[in-house]
This record gives sequence, C-alpha cells and structure tokens, in this order.
Amino acid sequence: MRILFLTPDLPLPADQGAKLRNAGLIRAAAAHHQVDLVSFSTDRKHPDPGAETRPLVRSLKVVPVPPERSQVLRAWNVLFGTLPDLALRLESPLFVEALREVMQGQRYDLVQIEGLEMTPYLPAVRALAPDAAVIYDAHNAEMSLQRSMFQVELRNPLRWHAGLYSFTQWSKLGTYERVTMNDTDLVLCVSEADAAKLKGRHVDPKLVPNGIDASAIPYREPAAEAGPTLFFIGPLDYRPNADAVRWMLTSVMPRLRRVAPGARLRLAGRGTDSLTTEDVEGLGYVADAQAEMGRADAFVVPMRMG
Repeated sequence: MRILFLTPDLPLPADQGAKLRNAGLIRAAAAHHQVDLVSFSTDRKHPDPGAETRPLVRSLKVVPVPPERSQVLRAWNVLFGTLPDLALRLESPLFVEALREVMQGQRYDLVQIEGLEMTPYLPAVRALAPDAAVIYDAHNAEMSLQRSMFQVELRNPLRWHAGLYSFTQWSKLGTYERVTMNDTDLVLCVSEADAAKLKGRHVDPKLVPNGIDASAIPYREPAAEAGPTLFFIGPLDYRPNADAVRWMLTSVMPRLRRVAPGARLRLAGRGTDSLTTEDVEGLGYVADAQAEMGRADAFVVPMRMG
C-alpha cells in the first residue's frame, strides 16, 4: 500500500512520547509498505531538521511549526470560541500547500493522522484524496484528559487558572473529538482505558499499543547498599508531567524519606534542571534516556492526569 502519515513533529529524534509512538508506527509500516510523511518541525535551528527522519520513509516534506498565536486571540478563543484550543494550535496555510503538493503527485491508499491537533487537515485530505482511507490515531482521549486535569487542579487554589482552562476545553473537545472520529474510517488508540473512553462516542477504536524494545534496556539488580535512586523523565511543558513532578516532590518524597532516608530522585526532561535540591537532581534535557534509566533503581510514573 501507499501510506501517507501526517505528524505534528518529526518522529526523530524520538525524545518525546508522541514522537516515540510515531517513529514506531512509521518504522513498522515502512517495513511492508511505501510510506511518505508530511510533518511539522519544531526545530528552528538545524539547517536540515528532517535529516534523521528521512531514511525512515520514501519521501518527506517538512513544514516549520507556525508561530504561537497572540495571547489575546488565544484567550478569546479559549473563553468564547467554538473550537477547542488544540484544533487551532497548528493552523498553517503552508501545511495545506505541502499536502497539496505531495498528494497531487501521488495516489495514496491510506492517510494516517497522528493526534487530534492534526485533524483540522482532514477536510484537505478528503478533498485531495477522496478514495483514500483515513485513520485517526488518538494519542489521548482528549476530552477525558482535560476532565482529569480539571478534577486534579480543582484541589489546589494556586492551580485554579489551569483548571479553568481545562473546564472551558472539556465540552468543546467532546464535540470536536466525536465529530472528527466519525469523519474518519478507523480510530486507533494507545490503551484499553482510552479505547473504553472513546468507544462510547459512536466509534469502535482499535488498540495499537506503543511499541517498546524492552531488550534495549537490560535488567540489573538494584544497589542494596545505598538508598534507592528513583528516576522520572518527561518535559514539564506538558501539564500532566508538571503535576506529576509537583506531587512527587511535595507529597511522595517526604513520606519516602521517613522509611528510606537515603532515597534520591533524578528528574530528566525540559524544565527539570531548575529543581535540583539536596536529594533531587534535575538533569534537564538528556540525549540518552536509556543511560539515565540504567543509573536508577526504579522508574516512577506518578501521573494523576490522563
């Protein structure tokens, strides 16, 4: 088959959750089919941001991610607009032109859209390739994600502003997500929990878990002579990650220290480098996540949202 993927960022380097999933799916599809990719790139510095990704696919078209919307326009849409904020995040005439250029020169059997922020390009895909099947890969059950964010942020008055944002997005996402899923031919999801949440929206999503090469991370016995070293990785510009780190630092670590005084926490990911204390080491962005895992006794996932 001839398959076209649409992604919100280049899948390589696979240093973020969505990119890890997209890289795995594209690599698996390309092993058996002809795969092309049209992708945004958040890398504004590299002269060829697609260099690492290009060997994965037959052809690659890269579009620079659009500049951020003004805070005034974004706030207006959040409060009064009919579309969810996520649907406007990657609005780009350049991406539509790239789609037109790629799809007019090739007949595709299948177009796979990765993530809800890319679904505004669904009408263009339908117009340019009316005979192609369209798959929507739901990286999150977005309405449920925002609802869980609202429920957690409501507990902390200092986070009520973030909770208000999620409250305004909750119902908008419910409608947008349902309409989008019903306009595609197949919906994929990453977990049984997401499948259950999305199934009640008049679709029958298929589970395609994230692929992880477990053999690449060899098991080792924890070091018994010292206190346990815990490890978390995730960029703090993603709210569920930021909440996880806040909760780990304020609620979990104090209890853990009482039973394991030597316990240490190492944090990796954008924004974590400012969190270093006596028993917490903030590493910031790390190029080799597997090496950092190898230095830890346990990987922690203290997620309360999503």
